[in-house]
Formats: sequence, C-alpha cells, structure tokens
Amino acid sequence: MISILHIVLSTVTGGMENFIYNLATIADLGKYRMSIGCLQEIGYLSEKMAKLGVETQLVNKMIPGFSIIYPRQLIKFIKNNNCRIVHTHSGCWPKVAAACARIPDVKLLYTEHGRSYPDNRLTVWQDKIASHYTDTVVAVSQSLREYLISKVGVPDSKVITINNGIDTERFKPSPERAAIREELGLTDSEFAVGVVARLAPVKNHRFLINAFRQVVKNNSRARLFIIGDGPLRAELEELTASYGLEKNISFLGDRNDVPRILAGLDAAALSSLSEGISLTILEAMSCGLPVVATAVGGNSEIIKNGQNGFLVDTDNTAELADKLSLLGNNPELRAQMGRDARDNIMSKWSLSKMNERYQGLYDQLLTKK
Repeated sequence: MISILHIVLSTVTGGMENFIYNLATIADLGKYRMSIGCLQEIGYLSEKMAKLGVETQLVNKMIPGFSIIYPRQLIKFIKNNNCRIVHTHSGCWPKVAAACARIPDVKLLYTEHGRSYPDNRLTVWQDKIASHYTDTVVAVSQSLREYLISKVGVPDSKVITINNGIDTERFKPSPERAAIREELGLTDSEFAVGVVARLAPVKNHRFLINAFRQVVKNNSRARLFIIGDGPLRAELEELTASYGLEKNISFLGDRNDVPRILAGLDAAALSSLSEGISLTILEAMSCGLPVVATAVGGNSEIIKNGQNGFLVDTDNTAELADKLSLLGNNPELRAQMGRDARDNIMSKWSLSKMNERYQGLYDQLLTKK
C-alpha cells in the first residue's frame, strides 16, 4: 500500500481543505493509505476524513523563522508517518520542502491552489528555493502555472496543470428547490444570490456588498446570502447595517449543507482579488447557477463571459452591480446560463477526471529516480 501524507495549515472548512477531502473520497484506499498533518489547527473536515479512514494529526509547534531553515519537528513527524509521498499545499511549501530535503527516500509533491494577495517578495523567494527540493509542482489553473514559471522561477519541466474537480452528483439542481427557498425565507419573486468564501481580505466581500447596495436600489427584493466565516465577519456585518441592508443581506456562517442552499438560489457571485481555480465557482455552476465573478486567476478558465456567467473587474462596483441586476431582471437569461454552467462542469471539471490525474502522478513519482 502506498502511504501518502498530506500537509496543510489546517482542516478548517475552505476550498483547499475540501479539495483534499474530495481526493480522499474517490481515492483507491485499497492502494493508498492517506493521512493528514496540520501545521496550525485541526478543524471540522477532519471529522469527515476520519469516517473515510483518513487520520489527522497536529504537528508539534516549530520555532518561527528557524523552521524555514531546519523544521526539526516536521522532519520527525514525516519520518514517524513512514510515508512514501508527501503532498503539501499552499501555505506550507517552504517548511515542508526544507524537511523533505533531509529525508531522501520521500518524494515531495506540491499543489499551488492560489497565490496570496498582494504578492510578497519574501514568499516568492522562499517558494523558489522550495522548488529545488520538490519533485513535481501542480498548478490548479493554467494562469497559476504561468505565474509559477515566470514569477517564482520554477522550471517549466517541473510544473503541470491539473484542474480541480467537484462531485457533480453532490452539487446539482434539486427537485426540492421550492422547499429550500421556503427554509431560506425566500419567495418565488425574490432574486437570491449566494457567495461561498472565507470572510478574509482576499475574498473582497466589501466590494460585493457595495455593489449589492446598488442592486437593491433597483430591486428591493434582491437577497444576498453570505456563506462562510472569518476574521472580517463583524466588520462586514457593521457595513451591512450601516447601509440598512440587514433584510437583504444574510450572514449564514460556515455551513455543512452548502449544496442544498445553492440549489435554492438564482445566481452566485465571487468578488476575490486573487484565485487559483475556485471550487465554490465550480460548485455553484454544477448546481445550475450562473456566476458573476472577478476576472482574476483561473476564473476566466471556468466562466465563459456572457455564456454561463459574467467576469468583472475587481474595482468596478457599477459593473458588478449591473451584471447582477441583469440576471435578477431576466429569469430566462439566468436559466439558460445556468444550464450552460452545469453542462460545462459535467464535461470538463468532474471529480473523477481530477482523481485519475493525481493517481497517475502518484504512481509516476514512485518510479522517479
């Protein structure tokens, strides 16, 4: 059995963490033994992982700064796990690379899920050093691959692109749509938009709330459901209250019924300043929703502008408001876009296709000298 150790910052709910869960749900666990190491925090997703037989452990705290040079606790942790492949993810790369450089029998795979915004020169330099001790780097979008090669300096031969995939059976239109809307307090005539994202600066919720304020001026029955939690929640709730939009904007926090909520909405939005390949966009589109998103990172690789959604600039509040209003005022348009969105996900972004690529990559790494 091939032992694979995933190393992440935490298993608190998020796109990257859901990606690892998705890998675990479809991996051939008769062939692979998967486990997870967290550098910061064990979260809710570890409970779900445990049901699949995937164990999560917390790595002992390391000395800040020095852990980039010699992460002794991490080296010990990896050795104790007797793994053949270490698969690490955004936020952990330099430390994990420094550890694996001292464990010659372990192969290191890194998946870049998206860059921090704004970019940090020290991080770029550390990532460049880390790439020397990494066997293969996976970018989740073509734009990220180009970034890693041109800006970070990772050799072209080391970087491949594997698109994220999602469970199209879990995220799909629901025949219970009317009941779901009733649970959310929605009537048939209300236009409901959802955003699923951490309440953190990079997700740029303030921009979305400002745009939605304009949407409500033209349509008082427009509703925005903000799904997710994070450090900016209180600030964003205060902003919403200052605009008098408490009846139009609802903060739902972290939820474990996101597929059901999405199936009751009319459209989705994402206002991020930076993205790799957004799982939340894929999930919303798989539920048959048109998406209005900022034209950053891999968003343009998913959304065909004007066909299954709209792409807008990160600083154009009026443009975001106009596209949301256009969908709100045209039920037939959003229904057609929603069908195109679902078809696109089914054909290009399935979980099974992603899984095949990663399993092939794991097998390839084991034969690499």
